[in-house]
Amino acid sequence: MGMIKSDVEMILGKSEDCKVVIGTYTCIWGNEEDKYIKVSFIMDRAAVITHKGLK
Repeated sequence: MGMIKSDVEMILGKSEDCKVVIGTYTCIWGNEEDKYIKVSFIMDRAAVITHKGLK
């Protein structure tokens, strides 16, 4: 498991697009159709990180 949610928010800022689904809290920074970082948290720790359009 990775960083806690508050540490991720310190680096990326607050996400305006967060959802809770079956105990997983997922936030997206950016626009899913263009460039984004998506982090899924389990028990307040980053578990899955995906991205698109970043170099």
